[in-house]
Amino acid sequence: GQNGGLPIVTVNVPEVDVEFLRIRPERIPYFYDNILGVRRAAAQAGADADDDDGDDDDWRYSSNRALQGSVGLWDLDRLGKFAESVFRGRFLAGAAPDRRHVTFLPVQDLAPLQEPGIYVAIMSEPGRFRYEYQVSYFYVSDIGLHARRHPAHIDAFATSLKSAQALPDVRFALLDDQ
Repeated sequence: GQNGGLPIVTVNVPEVDVEFLRIRPERIPYFYDNILGVRRAAAQAGADADDDDGDDDDWRYSSNRALQGSVGLWDLDRLGKFAESVFRGRFLAGAAPDRRHVTFLPVQDLAPLQEPGIYVAIMSEPGRFRYEYQVSYFYVSDIGLHARRHPAHIDAFATSLKSAQALPDVRFALLDDQ
């Protein structure tokens, strides 16, 4: 809610269809490991980066595992394994011809997008059916996290993004590539 919404850039597209998927909370580790490539460096170095719950490794061989920019239908279809559709809508974009226009989608005002979590926005032009769609992901949270790594320890602090007050009773978990 601090920047006016989710920014999209259009040229000669007066309106866009956007479907919002929410990553199921129990699938967030899989999302980080296999979609965002958090352990990509470890996997490339030969470390065992297999998913612990036996899911297939389809995303490891995908052309765009990061879910940013242009993403193909085949990759998007596999999101159903760990995400659910929570909202679909049409939004007005820039109407000026031959001009780049930035529009902020009011995601903070949409009730289905209020629950904290990770969301994937899949954008398409109404009436156009292509093999690739413009995709982005974003987080909904009131937790601001600051972590500082020292040689012998890590300091971590959690604050509310809305009030800037320290959050009480917060637990931190530090995970390595195993």
